[in-house]
Amino acid sequence: MFYQQGDAVQLALSSYIPPTANNLAPIPGGWGMLYGSGPQITSYDYSVTHNGHVSIRVDAHVQGVDINYWREVNTKQIIPVSPGDHIVFKVWVKTGPSTIGKDCIYPSSVVVGFDYYSATHRLREHSSDNPRCDIDPTWQTQYDDPGVFIPMNSDWILRILDTIVPTQVWDDSIGRLATEPIIGIIGILVAGSYTNWVNGVQVQDEGQVWFADAELYINP
Repeated sequence: MFYQQGDAVQLALSSYIPPTANNLAPIPGGWGMLYGSGPQITSYDYSVTHNGHVSIRVDAHVQGVDINYWREVNTKQIIPVSPGDHIVFKVWVKTGPSTIGKDCIYPSSVVVGFDYYSATHRLREHSSDNPRCDIDPTWQTQYDDPGVFIPMNSDWILRILDTIVPTQVWDDSIGRLATEPIIGIIGILVAGSYTNWVNGVQVQDEGQVWFADAELYINP
């Protein structure tokens, strides 16, 4: 989501970090906090912590002011993976109160996961919002599996992704199975927007979201 397709080539050449037994996406050091120029809606929050550890806070997107409309944070680098590699990604998530008084009513769009990349572009997302097989072109959402629903105004909730890198994934850019091999992933933390209805009108509720204690391991 966050990175444009052309970025993948440059990152792949200049920013690879080797998979190790160490955490590949620690907060604060493993995440890129800037999205373009101008005002930013992501920051480190030392007052809202999990087990005493700093969190990443995502505030509301302001149309026409900041460009981070996904309300997303990504790992700084492409992390190389190959088919058959075992990925374990754990993140704690906390949500603030609804800005329009709709706590615990509609599904959220908080997403924890990663994007698969080829050497030239992003292929497909694998996330808590889309845990189906990576070759399935359909999307699973909180409506399909209420277990991934994170209400507004929720205390810390653990999200875990545990998966094996497939041989081939769907390529969202061409609408069919990818013709290029997977060469890496970029971790994603997405606060998104909460869809609510107020007096029959659909509105986007962008309450604050915090992420903490991120752990990303390849072949742990």
